[in-house]
Amino acid sequence: SAAALLVELGLTPKLTIYLGGAPGAGKTHRLLSDALGEMKAGRRVAIGWIETKGRPQLELLAGGLAGIPPRRFAVADTFVEDFDLEAALASDFETIVLDELAHANPAGAQHAKRWQDALALREAGKSVLGAFNVMHIDTIAPVAERIVGHPIRELVPLAFVRKADRVIALDVAPSILESRLRTGRIVRDEDVERAAAGVFQPKNLSMMRELLLRVVDDLTVP
Repeated sequence: SAAALLVELGLTPKLTIYLGGAPGAGKTHRLLSDALGEMKAGRRVAIGWIETKGRPQLELLAGGLAGIPPRRFAVADTFVEDFDLEAALASDFETIVLDELAHANPAGAQHAKRWQDALALREAGKSVLGAFNVMHIDTIAPVAERIVGHPIRELVPLAFVRKADRVIALDVAPSILESRLRTGRIVRDEDVERAAAGVFQPKNLSMMRELLLRVVDDLTVP
């Protein structure tokens, strides 16, 4: 359709979601790489929020992009920094990078969840490159909780994912994820063994892959 063609050509704001099959699948790396590609193509791109978790390669990629300063929110007796939606809306950036879309915003933010911020940005005429892991989708979380061994409280509606203009599912073989885990590319060194005994067990990673495929199948149904 004409509307779809305009989206594909980048002439209308679009929401792109990078959906990870498991932690370490590469969603943040792909997110930042594509953001840099857009910048090199002439678009004005800025990081609204990114979670590099101190990984040098991700820090290097993020360092090549402009950033929107975080907003300080008063929480109890302290302050926390979080994404500043108002600043992003007021900026002249065309594309906003917004990681961890399942995140719950602090009290005082315009929306309860970051995925709602993503929709507001697109509605205002800005494209969004956002990411999160499949275990946070509301229809997947009950099964994922049994795999990861703990409650998943930050949820994203499948209906939100359906509203995206593009969903990029990212998955890698369990052996590659294990290698990334053992070389300190996913969690801190002191957390490697605990992670290896949890979600990163081969059987659990295989089940997470099945969950990702289930979502992909759901998204292909009109």
